[in-house]
Amino acid sequence: LAMCSLFLMDDDMNIMLDDSRKSPLYISGADPELAYMVEDKKAFVSSITPEEAMAAALEFNDLEGFLVSEKSAYTIATLLKNAASYTLDETIVCIISGRPDKNWISACAERMTVDE
Repeated sequence: LAMCSLFLMDDDMNIMLDDSRKSPLYISGADPELAYMVEDKKAFVSSITPEEAMAAALEFNDLEGFLVSEKSAYTIATLLKNAASYTLDETIVCIISGRPDKNWISACAERMTVDE
């Protein structure tokens, strides 16, 4: 029985830790189902920095009037980063949560500008 997955790796093929997460137990790997979907071109993976996610969250907040969760911010940033590759006849499903945790709210609040 074999299992396939996807991982962030350096040039020497060593598995890297994901810098965007603070937990030492978090390894940047995809489960076998996601790996299969990527290989079968039913899904794709993309690299987003914490700064890109924060910018996407703030842009979404300006447009829609509510702050999304950190995980949703990464999803929105991925959509924005890859927008040029989408065609008008494609359907894109994006699940967004508006339940940010206290740390994410504080980090976003520091970057928000208030109109006078």
